[in-house]
Amino acid sequence: MAWESPTFALENLGFEVIGIDVQEELVEKAKEIAKELGYKAEFRVMDAKKPDFPDGSFDLVALLGNPLPHLSVYDFDKIVQEAFRVLKPNGVLFLEYADWAKLLPLERKRPNLGSVLGGYNILP
Repeated sequence: MAWESPTFALENLGFEVIGIDVQEELVEKAKEIAKELGYKAEFRVMDAKKPDFPDGSFDLVALLGNPLPHLSVYDFDKIVQEAFRVLKPNGVLFLEYADWAKLLPLERKRPNLGSVLGGYNILP
């Protein structure tokens, strides 16, 4: 089974996908994986607090990769403001969040829980 990410799942659902991250290495890796797997998703080095997109550009903005634990409340506030700026009217903001503190003990009790959670491997 090919490696799957939420980004590529959105493309499979028919979305034109542009992924952004501040870390150039991660963007380059995402480009490599997309090319290897035949996806058309575009990846750019960009700060979600200052996205370089015009107002009303997107039908959907998805904050993927469980970003909340990695952001200050101030950064999160700015990112959400910018997400709403680049959304079209009636657009959707989606935030992926997993409470790993609660899920890790469950994984130890139910080793196949990762498949229930969209294929994520919770433990190495």
